[in-house]
Amino acid sequence: ALILPFASSAFGIFLLRQSFKQVPEELLESARLDKASEWKIIYKLMVPMAKPVLITFALFSFISTWNDYFWPLVMTTSDSARTLPIGIARLREVDGGAMWNIV
Repeated sequence: ALILPFASSAFGIFLLRQSFKQVPEELLESARLDKASEWKIIYKLMVPMAKPVLITFALFSFISTWNDYFWPLVMTTSDSARTLPIGIARLREVDGGAMWNIV
């Protein structure tokens, strides 16, 4: 509930589109001449060439989701499932002032 809704974004679609457009058309034509199906072309040719872009987008998505405050606060009900930014904010809300040694 915290990461999956943000697995695709406009930035990710643009990034992958630009990466896939850089694949030479000759490679796709040669794979089609070898009787490769479209799914085989995608998984055997396109995805390995776009692996750095996929990893980069996964890291960007993970970091932005990790640093998010409001979405995990709304979607989680127990303290054990909440993320680190919420935990730090809750430590600062302790009665009698912030416990800066723990924060």
